[in-house]
Amino acid sequence: MQKLNMSYWLFFILLFFYITPASAAKTMGYIGSYKGLASDFKLTRNGKRERVEYNKPLYVGDKIRVIRKGSSIKLKVSNKNINLNDNSRTYEVKDTYDRASIVGNMLSVFSDWWGSLWEASDEEKMIAATRGNYHPTIPLLKTNQAKLKAGKNRVHLAWRGGKPPYTVTIRRKNIESQKNPWIIEKWSDKTNKNIASFSKQQLQLEVGGIYWMIIEDKDGEKTSREFTVIDKLPAFKLNYQEKLQIKNSPNKRLVCAAIYRLDKNSQWDFEIYQIIAGGGDKKILSTCGIN
Repeated sequence: MQKLNMSYWLFFILLFFYITPASAAKTMGYIGSYKGLASDFKLTRNGKRERVEYNKPLYVGDKIRVIRKGSSIKLKVSNKNINLNDNSRTYEVKDTYDRASIVGNMLSVFSDWWGSLWEASDEEKMIAATRGNYHPTIPLLKTNQAKLKAGKNRVHLAWRGGKPPYTVTIRRKNIESQKNPWIIEKWSDKTNKNIASFSKQQLQLEVGGIYWMIIEDKDGEKTSREFTVIDKLPAFKLNYQEKLQIKNSPNKRLVCAAIYRLDKNSQWDFEIYQIIAGGGDKKILSTCGIN
């Protein structure tokens, strides 16, 4: 059964990241917000008093206490909200970072998604059993509501099934003409691999354009799926733990993609793949701390 070669090395990267111990600094969270003055709180680190500030990282062993009546402070530690007031005892930051639940769950979800893209369906397996292979399919575009952000220097494509060599074509749909639904502007290439890419110099994707990705294999078996080019992506924000996971990962792009995937539906699969393949939207990469 033919699969995208990238799935193999991604599996090993996932495995490596999951079993590698967290060797990062003992950062467990940060100061969220507080009511009162900075001097209303006593933060002690290694026996010395530290100034309380918004978003200030908290390390294992830090101790914090509210020393003025009526003041309160909110901490974010190990993805948990900690609220302290003048009646609270001194809070000590403990090493409670649970990789099995935080990182493991995230990568498990991502791995399940990735595997579902490149694993043949039962029907495809039955076809392959009788004819040696199944027709080409484009899992990244399994929904015709797939979106791709404009402005990328290079767009990466992938598919599975069929027999090489392949002819891969990108065409823009002409929604203004029913008689001639295709605009001549297109990009096409032949390859023995089930991955390809094109640069913006080869084909400039226009905002609002509806494009079709067409794959034809050696036997003339053909499949096509569409995607729409958009100007803006939905908001993408990271909490402190997520930023920390990306920062300390041996593969920042992978973890960035995994986190982005957590709250996105299948219409963003094509966009997420760009991150993994080495491209990706600049705003997403910047949010993940990747330049």
